[in-house]
Amino acid sequence: MRLLINKSVILKYRRLSNSVTDEEINRYIADAQQFDLRNAMGRTNYNELFTDDTKLNNGTDYLDGIDKALALFTYARYVIHGKDTDTPFDIVKKNYKDGKNLSFTEKKHLYTTARQEAFRILNFHNKLVNQPIKLTKIN
Repeated sequence: MRLLINKSVILKYRRLSNSVTDEEINRYIADAQQFDLRNAMGRTNYNELFTDDTKLNNGTDYLDGIDKALALFTYARYVIHGKDTDTPFDIVKKNYKDGKNLSFTEKKHLYTTARQEAFRILNFHNKLVNQPIKLTKIN
């Protein structure tokens, strides 16, 4: 699958730990792209991103809002799932002496806020480029 963004795009909008590898974040980008962005834009409009090269190569006007929305969808997925570690005993969160893990409620708030912002950006983007994209909210 061709990814529309990479880690550096996410870093323009949100902070990530230096320990997050490109390989790790690319899994979240792929999921956010395939499930969140495609569902929000609709299959036809989403597929046009890959079949109409002028939209990708013409770059800034069309993709400016989409890349930020995808970065936020990715960040939302990363916040909820990013630091779980599978061990033989259970799925755990690593704890360090000076750190405190966020509660699930706090993570859910970050997740919801990032997704809401992504939908606002896609709605604004839709008006800006005057595309007939009907966005559907997904929870």
